[in-house]
Amino acid sequence: MQFKKKLEIKANHKQVVIDVADILYIKASVNDCYIHVTSGSVYKTRSTLEAMEAQVGEYFLR
Repeated sequence: MQFKKKLEIKANHKQVVIDVADILYIKASVNDCYIHVTSGSVYKTRSTLEAMEAQVGEYFLR
């Protein structure tokens, strides 16, 4: 299945666009989320897991 959905976040003071299909998992710590992607990169963004879930929608499994 190919996903077309993109996730736009602010990470390290830059706007970053991540293909949802590339997200392996999202780890939350208080008000920060760490998005781990297939390239091996980890993006830290100031957000809650609930906010990430709302943005990713149907592709998110908790």
